[in-house]
Amino acid sequence: MSDWDFLWGLTGDDLDFAISNGYTKEEYQYILEKKHNGTKILVIFTGGTIGSLVYDGWISPENTTIKFLIENCKQQIDDEIDFFTTEPYTILSENLDAHHLNKLIEAVRIASKADYDGIIVTHGTDTLQYSATALSFALGNNCIPVLLVSSNYPLSDERANGKINFEAAIEFIKQKCGKGVYIAYRNSDRHTYYHAGINLLTHLETDDNVYSLNNNFYAEYIDGKVIIHRPFVDFRPSKADNTILIEEPKILVINPCPALCYDYDLSNYNAVLIKPYHSSTLNTSSNRFIAFCQKAQKQNIPVYVSSLNITTAYESNKSFNKLGLKSISNTTFIDNYIKLWFEISKKY
Repeated sequence: MSDWDFLWGLTGDDLDFAISNGYTKEEYQYILEKKHNGTKILVIFTGGTIGSLVYDGWISPENTTIKFLIENCKQQIDDEIDFFTTEPYTILSENLDAHHLNKLIEAVRIASKADYDGIIVTHGTDTLQYSATALSFALGNNCIPVLLVSSNYPLSDERANGKINFEAAIEFIKQKCGKGVYIAYRNSDRHTYYHAGINLLTHLETDDNVYSLNNNFYAEYIDGKVIIHRPFVDFRPSKADNTILIEEPKILVINPCPALCYDYDLSNYNAVLIKPYHSSTLNTSSNRFIAFCQKAQKQNIPVYVSSLNITTAYESNKSFNKLGLKSISNTTFIDNYIKLWFEISKKY
């Protein structure tokens, strides 16, 4: 082994610092301990609105926002914080796919085993909940805190909540408020919430607010303090899942609506996931729907119904078992979609 092997894995200022001074491994480690005596946070930039600027009326990713975000927080927070940065990819989050998710999971998994107090992932709002859920399945609930943050507008816009979301993530890590994956996000009610990375609801139409199923958020950021929400029920998996997500899980997603034609060709799908009406119901009296379920049974394609919360079942729910529908209760559509993606990927 070379005397310089310890340089592998160093990035940014640390790498420049070690090389320019010509330190040995022992000297560098001693100085590093003295140099980094504050909270050590890795910031993983992935793009999104929080990492974008407006050009000619279009929002586009721009790397200069990285420095702006960190420098702004350094001015706002007095305590010593050592920021480290990495950028596995840069996209607008609507372009998220398996390639990006696997890169993100790998980057966070490796960093979670390093000497950081916590990790912040900057992310777009469109697929924020999907990435948080995937990271929760991949890492379990016992890793160092991983906070995903987004912004509803570019940071140059005074309406943007990205700065307060980033600040809330830093304070969560500093105050050692929990393990595992969370989202820190200020909603339009001017409250900044921490949501665990499971049981996240899809966005309402044209609405960037983030919600947890049954309002089961983890904590709230109030006047610089993280206030844990009680009672909180943790639905995150306890064990990490090392599965690599396949590029195309081939899950047919169906959002029912009146008079929907169910004439789908199922030959190219591994599973069907139906997002029912808010009362967890479907038009089980529809001949088209009945024929669709029978076709799925004949082709051995499982059909799942992502039932959010069934307290009192409706008459239309009686036919679920007869039609071969597998109802998944007390979880969200995003939970079920990501879990299915993981389970299907295990077969490849």
